[in-house]
Amino acid sequence: MNPALLFLAGSIPLQIVAAVMAVRLIRVTGHSAAWVFISLALVLMTFRRGIPLARALLGGASSQPDPLNELIGLVLSALMVVGIGLIRPIFERIFRSERELEESERRFRSYFELPLVGVAIVSPTKRWVTINDRLCAILGYGRDELRSASMDAIAYPDDLAREGELAEQIAEGRVDGYTLDKRFVRKDGAVAWTSQAVRCVRDSSGAPAYYVVIIQDIAERKVAEERLRRSVSEKDALLRELYHRTKNNMQMICSMLHLESAQVGDPKLVEEFRLISDRIVSMSLVHEMLYVSRDLSSIDLAEYVRDLCALLRQSYLESADKVSLQIEMESLRVSIDTAIPLGLMLNEIVTNALKHAFPEGQPGKIGITAARLGSGAVEIEITDDGVGLPPGFNAAEAESMGFLTIFALARQIDGAVVIDSGRGVSCRITFVPERASGRLDALDAQSESA
Repeated sequence: MNPALLFLAGSIPLQIVAAVMAVRLIRVTGHSAAWVFISLALVLMTFRRGIPLARALLGGASSQPDPLNELIGLVLSALMVVGIGLIRPIFERIFRSERELEESERRFRSYFELPLVGVAIVSPTKRWVTINDRLCAILGYGRDELRSASMDAIAYPDDLAREGELAEQIAEGRVDGYTLDKRFVRKDGAVAWTSQAVRCVRDSSGAPAYYVVIIQDIAERKVAEERLRRSVSEKDALLRELYHRTKNNMQMICSMLHLESAQVGDPKLVEEFRLISDRIVSMSLVHEMLYVSRDLSSIDLAEYVRDLCALLRQSYLESADKVSLQIEMESLRVSIDTAIPLGLMLNEIVTNALKHAFPEGQPGKIGITAARLGSGAVEIEITDDGVGLPPGFNAAEAESMGFLTIFALARQIDGAVVIDSGRGVSCRITFVPERASGRLDALDAQSESA
């Protein structure tokens, strides 16, 4: 058989296969008209190839096709099939990407139009590009009115400087977004408090392409914050007044004690009056420090100890004028519930040292140090280089008012006291600040339930 006829017969089914594959691409791409015309063209080419084949079979040798020409036609038909087969995955990926893009756009649009927050697309020049309905409601403008203006045009003037600094950081590439509370001037002239979150989307060169801006109405939150601020301010004022009056009342009690002691002839009673007055002063000093402090719930223990010791030394200046006080303490804040018991303990210990450690006016030194321990506890040590305690004296078993007060107050703050005597006296007070406050709260609760 003539090879040309074989080439011709082989190209016809290949063109039919190519036409069928083209028709099937309609479902993949969705472009029916284009692939229908391509399929129709391939079918017509098949008929055109079938005519020479029929003539050759019916007409004999006089109608034999050219072998080279038919070989080229066979190769072209095969290339059509291969080409359509290779292009199908490409069209499938394109079509799948288009569908994913459409779905992503649909989801974005649904999120964009959520009525919960205002959302906008803003250009690098701060022009409104796309705005949702909620943003229009928050700012009081229509879409066209916003598109014809810029963000800065309706922003509250006092907020522009801060936002300008943040926008400059975005332009320099240091950050990609920011969040801040910002005010806008509504169309009706009212001020709208908003929480504004800005995210920069950059182009391939790294320059800002556009900004996604989410704006939430926080007017109710600002009203609540202002009410809370006023309430806290009023309570602070009342608490300061309470501390001030407490301090004044304690000072009045001290003055009355001094007046009463001046009329008493018994030196022992005069000394008792002074001891009571010193204890009241140690508590009054806490309230005075709280009155002038920014923090109304705690004081600096180091500052309090220095002030208390200065007052005590002044009280016993005649009998202890040659005694020096050395205080080495780090800054440590303690609550009022912890400061008052500590102050009373320090008052008893330092007073005892000033009165008894240095008889007949001999010189000496009283040292006070404080250190944080690894367990979170604080240890305060009060030492003197005086004559010390009598041999065999056990402070824990003593029945004097001073030592009973010291150990009772230590239990009150869930602390411990250790008193040693060698060359002078060493008294160590150990407590955990947080546990001390909790212990006092528990005692208060027990008192209220009782």
